[in-house]
Amino acid sequence: MLGYLGRSLIATAALVVGSAAQAGEVGLGSYDDSGDSGENPFYWCGERLWLEDPDGGVALIDPEIGKAIARPVARGEGHDRFWGCSEAGAETLILLDKADDGMGWITLNGKRGAIVGVAHGGGSTLSYPLIDFDENVVLAIAADGVHLSTPELPEQYRFAWLDASLLKPVLDLETAIALVRIGPGLFALEVPGDQILIEVDTTGPHPELGRHWRLSDLVPLAGGEYFLGYPKAIGTGIEVRAWRDSDFTGLPGSTMPLAQICRLQDLNRDPVKAACHAPSESERPLDDRIKAKLPNVYLSLSPSTRWTAWAVSADGENDHSGPVKVFIERTDLLPR
Repeated sequence: MLGYLGRSLIATAALVVGSAAQAGEVGLGSYDDSGDSGENPFYWCGERLWLEDPDGGVALIDPEIGKAIARPVARGEGHDRFWGCSEAGAETLILLDKADDGMGWITLNGKRGAIVGVAHGGGSTLSYPLIDFDENVVLAIAADGVHLSTPELPEQYRFAWLDASLLKPVLDLETAIALVRIGPGLFALEVPGDQILIEVDTTGPHPELGRHWRLSDLVPLAGGEYFLGYPKAIGTGIEVRAWRDSDFTGLPGSTMPLAQICRLQDLNRDPVKAACHAPSESERPLDDRIKAKLPNVYLSLSPSTRWTAWAVSADGENDHSGPVKVFIERTDLLPR
């Protein structure tokens, strides 16, 4: 069983009363777990924290000083769901999901724009937009029958889009849930119960599909027994982490221990098969080790793992909706 671990599992974590370690409070956030995926109070934007406050504004927090260095969305202005950001100084590109209206984008130096016609996953009520990007290329899948025009983006970014018809020999686009970049030219399309890895040539003006594989054919784990995370590029191969389905309790604040690590050393080998093993103590995710010492705290590590942010209820109730206090601490000062 493949879960939405890449983007939505963190929305099930509990927000509890009292911080578990001394740290700097950086502001109030807003948490809403009323929908299928929930809305988290913060996200990492590189090594800075995108913090959504209860009044609808957004602050970008620099952990070094514990204060906002930018407010890309003003209070009362309203905005759409955070989707991701690059790390490129003032030209940092931040994508916002505008649901049926496509995507909006903003930068820290005040530039704004829109990307219309992006397909949204039809295989789930989560309805993720089928788009992802790195520091240079934004790749989107166009809605069926829509030809996306090239939006104006900051100068260093290039926009590429896939015609939905290119995917018809690979899958029914209506079943797609999310598009996730794994590495240069390699993307994962999540579908119910599986992921499809596809090579995409994003170097030309019209991206083309290359080889593709079903993750269930590559990873030798019993079907239906595991949640598989999105693959991560490791050298010339990829790594897939797996959590045992039977360990998922669904209870607030519960943490599933990592069960298996699977590595595919080279996608050019024939046949391509992953070797899996139970993780050693040193291979256990750092955030899992911290959560074992600080149970029932919703926390997230920055991409470098130098910083840890977490949220606790601001009103003394163990709720899944409402204002929360957000803290940041250096990871090496936390128990693990």
